[in-house]
Amino acid sequence: FILSVSSYGETFSGMLSWETVMPRDFATLYPPFPSQSTSTPSITQIFTDEIVANRDVRVYRDAEGRSVLLYGFWNQQTLVIARDAAAFIEIIGRLATSRTQL
Repeated sequence: FILSVSSYGETFSGMLSWETVMPRDFATLYPPFPSQSTSTPSITQIFTDEIVANRDVRVYRDAEGRSVLLYGFWNQQTLVIARDAAAFIEIIGRLATSRTQL
């Protein structure tokens, strides 16, 4: 997803608030991977801060450490939500070479 936002601060705050249910809300588009593990991550530690393509992102990983979804900003007006780092990097690269600025 590539979303235009009018307020970076309000959008980031809203995304942080949404994290507790975001994996469930996106489960149809970004379903959890089949798991052999019976452990469940703590609800307060679902998302972690990481760097992808030189951007700060928040990443939700399953018990095996696989990225289920992540989000980050391309710029102050553009939020990107993707399945994994590879998809995020591809989107950021295309935005950077696009003639139309979001």
